Amino acid sequence: NQKANISSTAFQNCTAQSGGGGAVSASSVAQFLATDITVRDCVTPVPGAGMLLRGTQASLQTSTFLSNTANGNGGAIDFRNGTLSIGQCVFSGNVALLGGVGGGVHAEYSTVDVFNSTLHTNTAGFCGGAFSSLHSAVTLRNSSLIDNNANAGGGLYIDSSQSTNLYGMRFHHNTAVTHGGGAYVTWRTSLTGTSTMFTNNIATSGNGAGLYMEGLSAGYAATVVMSHVTAAGNTANAGGGGAVYLHSEA
Repeated sequence: NQKANISSTAFQNCTAQSGGGGAVSASSVAQFLATDITVRDCVTPVPGAGMLLRGTQASLQTSTFLSNTANGNGGAIDFRNGTLSIGQCVFSGNVALLGGVGGGVHAEYSTVDVFNSTLHTNTAGFCGGAFSSLHSAVTLRNSSLIDNNANAGGGLYIDSSQSTNLYGMRFHHNTAVTHGGGAYVTWRTSLTGTSTMFTNNIATSGNGAGLYMEGLSAGYAATVVMSHVTAAGNTANAGGGGAVYLHSEA
């Protein structure tokens, strides 16, 4: 099996002019391991300014992604069709421009586990200032999303997830121009949140400053289950649901 292992390495001011992965692009590699790396100031005109990963089992540990900019999804990382584990990592100042989603990380058709990590001051032109996913199973645990910005889902954006689990999470002072200052979860997604905090998030012109969830549908078994959750100081400036806003399809 093909295996890539990168450790104690710095990638800086890297540019991919016509493809993604300003620092690293990997496709159909059985295992991709990165430990103690730094990826900063990388730029691409397409998704994945820091890394573009496809069809792999990836593990990113104790690494830092700073100020990477993509003209598309995944300011730091764009991931698809695999399994992604992110542990003890920092994502700061990354940007997904134009209609991009996932200022820090964007994942599609994958299983994702993020733990003991911090994603702060990341920006998406469309949704998910820090993190976004599409058609994926997502677990976020014991991590913080702070001071991120997007049009919707200032911190987090989840679309059509098989399941989304939040455990021990902190969403603080994230801002959405429209809905979901802290998090925006949509389209028949089942959400479970435990021991999680939504504090001082802002929905500037929409609903659900802490959490905005739409597309609840009994026909598709979409549910929301929250326990031991704290919501404080969240503000929906021009809409409803200062803390939580729920909307059903029916």
